[in-house]
Amino acid sequence: MKILELKIHNFRQFYQDHQLEFAISKIKNITLIHGNNGSGKTALLNAFTWLLYGCFTEALQAPENVVNIRAIKESDINNEIFCWVQLMFEHNNKKYRIRRTQVIKKIDNLNNWETQDDRNLYMQWADENKGEWKTEKYAADVIGRILPKELHRYFFLDGERIEALQRPGKKDEVISATKMFIGEEIFIRSIRHLKNAGDKLESELKHLGDRETKTLIEEKAKLIEEIEDLLKQIATHDKNKTGYINLIKNIEESLRKQKDVQELQRRRDELNKQEDELINNQNVARSELSNIISNFSYKIYLKGAANTFKEIVKDLKKRGELPSSIKTPFVQELLDRGKCICGSDLIEGHDCYEKVKEWLVKSGISSIEEKAIRMEAEIGQLEQDIPSIYERISREQNAFSQCKDQISKIQEELEGISGQLKNSKEENIRELEAKKEDAEKRCDAEKGDIVLKKDQINTKYKRVEDIKNEINKRKSINSRHELAKRRFDACNQSIKIIEEVQLRLRENFRQDLDGRVKKIFTEISFKPYVPLLDSDYSLKLMENEGSSIVVGASTGENQILSLAFIGAIIEQARQFSMERDRLPGPDNSHFPIVLDSSFGNLDPIYRRHIATKIPLIADQVILLLSKAQWQGEVDAATNRKIGKEYVIEYHSPKTDAEEAKIELRGRVYDLVKKTTEENEYVEIIEVI
Repeated sequence: MKILELKIHNFRQFYQDHQLEFAISKIKNITLIHGNNGSGKTALLNAFTWLLYGCFTEALQAPENVVNIRAIKESDINNEIFCWVQLMFEHNNKKYRIRRTQVIKKIDNLNNWETQDDRNLYMQWADENKGEWKTEKYAADVIGRILPKELHRYFFLDGERIEALQRPGKKDEVISATKMFIGEEIFIRSIRHLKNAGDKLESELKHLGDRETKTLIEEKAKLIEEIEDLLKQIATHDKNKTGYINLIKNIEESLRKQKDVQELQRRRDELNKQEDELINNQNVARSELSNIISNFSYKIYLKGAANTFKEIVKDLKKRGELPSSIKTPFVQELLDRGKCICGSDLIEGHDCYEKVKEWLVKSGISSIEEKAIRMEAEIGQLEQDIPSIYERISREQNAFSQCKDQISKIQEELEGISGQLKNSKEENIRELEAKKEDAEKRCDAEKGDIVLKKDQINTKYKRVEDIKNEINKRKSINSRHELAKRRFDACNQSIKIIEEVQLRLRENFRQDLDGRVKKIFTEISFKPYVPLLDSDYSLKLMENEGSSIVVGASTGENQILSLAFIGAIIEQARQFSMERDRLPGPDNSHFPIVLDSSFGNLDPIYRRHIATKIPLIADQVILLLSKAQWQGEVDAATNRKIGKEYVIEYHSPKTDAEEAKIELRGRVYDLVKKTTEENEYVEIIEVI
């Protein structure tokens, strides 16, 4: 998808008509749009999302007010006011022109209005060879195939809230993205169809089978119904848990802003971080202890057997049977040859033959001698290992105990801090702490319910599998019954295979995405932290590679983590598009990224690194920046990549408005300018 041109009419701050063209060169792929806060940068970002998906970002205030206020004021009562956004873009050798319109009618002099025609979507397309425009009936479907709504937040981004993308509550969106990339909908449909077929076959089996088979099928159906109900309950508990976690974070943030308790909350943050580290260390010690006991503790219990072995060998040596002087192969050779070393004939059954044969038993001790020598060495090593095993066990037990004691002390101090906050003189602080404590208790209760219900589900699943096996083992009554059994079994086996393929593809995707996030993050960040996309698709920042310690990342670091994740998603989207549409001809895997205020909370080093990296992450970049965000590092890093540049010129009717200017390419442009008109308005000026 290559964005060519955007036209706006009466949308939000943009009164009447406005137009922008975008940089499409591979060398200069940045379009830079300057604007003061409140001038319309976020409105421009939302022009894209509203047009394509009929939705808005979280940053947009009063999203219900799409139509420009000045256009409403200047209209007569009962007149219709049109608001629309139009986009022209290229994709897969086609040009598309898409427009979304909202029509309202002014109903009184108070500027109240009612919707006449809401969000009417219209699309045309033209083949690059013929160039004739044709109407597309299924505009939303086409957009969904080009850039699915589930992925749009990774391409149209509110920079000030970008760190929210990697919060725990967003993992469902990541999983949704995964489903898009690996074509999981095909698997889901296949499983659904097979389960429907299985239900019909099971019904037939129930009808043809005996009473016991019918009873088993009815029990299985009841268990599956109970499992589905438990899964719904778990989803609710998980949603509640995420809500409580976010509530706790918000309360803690509010406490940090309270001057009277800032130091207490800072100390609590520090203690919580220490507690997390100690819990991680405790888990490591427990894991290592389990590993030692599982893999090496058997050696301790072999000590008695080793002593017995040593006594047996000692006794053999005492009797002179070890070491053996005559070897078995030598004796066997004499018998086979039929001639003794003394020259006597050895004939089977004769006395000389039998006497020589007796040495086979005596000489057989040589094999025991070899094993004895080898085992003596192993027992020697065993005796050396046992003290080391005791030492390792003792070390890990001490580490575990020390962590436990330190955690206990930290928890006591945390309880003391909580007590001080609950007894604060300030009512709002007492209320915040009480809410936090209540949220923590409720969160723990939700976690407990999730574990309990997962255990119940596992038990029920096991019983379902047992029932399937019991049904399969039962003798067929007739040929029809046998056929139904085979079909039902084949259906279940197919579902298992598809589910296994689905899980493996999802895991492969997760591992690949995790690797891409790590690569991009390390290229931007100067800290040794390492991102981790966990098995449940939660994104964390770890202390280092292989560490189990989660870092308490700053807002800036969370922004970098989110940008790394976005870059990884775009790379995946590009690869997915190439593999899906692999045909002879040019590469059509082209994806844009639109970023609003993406450098606000970053240090200068991070600003430079990100500004340098962004043009490499996406094929086409549209940056909406304030003067403060652009000047300095961002300007230096992006200057050579800028293909188009605009200024949003805000005209303020306030007589005391502070005017602002910006110098670009040797010319000065107005960012904020006074106007004698009654209403505010904006203009888009191209930088030349």
